[in-house]
Amino acid sequence: MNQEKREHQRQRVINATINNLFLEFVDDGLTREELLDNIRKNPKTWGRFAEFVEQLPSKHQPH
Repeated sequence: MNQEKREHQRQRVINATINNLFLEFVDDGLTREELLDNIRKNPKTWGRFAEFVEQLPSKHQPH
């Protein structure tokens, strides 16, 4: 396996890990405010989840 393929595989593993962690955070009650704050602080990592903001509960609204 050449270096380019190894890097591609490494990035796929990183992305899958980040996606799985996001799902765990959602299961643990991630709010839209928390997601927006995370996107603001680290848009490269969290920006991919921006489309889910409106689907998450707000800490200002009852569940």
